Amino acid sequence: MVIPQLWIQGVIWLALSTLLLFGFRRLSRSRRDRTWQMNDWVATTLTSIPAGATGRVQYEGGSWQARAYDPGLEIAAHQTVHVVEQQGNTLIVMPQSPERIVLPGE
Repeated sequence: MVIPQLWIQGVIWLALSTLLLFGFRRLSRSRRDRTWQMNDWVATTLTSIPAGATGRVQYEGGSWQARAYDPGLEIAAHQTVHVVEQQGNTLIVMPQSPERIVLPGE
């Protein structure tokens, strides 16, 4: 052993552990805090998305809660949509083309 005193080894271990802990937390936080923006990613609506409410979409093999980007739009079921962003566990989507938009009351 290079350092024969146990208490000095303990202090060195504690200091190095603390430095490494804060160093790794800093690295992981920088990835986690980034805004998760997706560019032109495609999903399919499983249910209709009512105006101002949430529906379900299939995205990357899983079912996700989704809301229309424009709260005044209703998107029909089984339509292709573009995922604009993610807010928590909810995807914000836009219809792929304007003719697939269902206006409320239609």
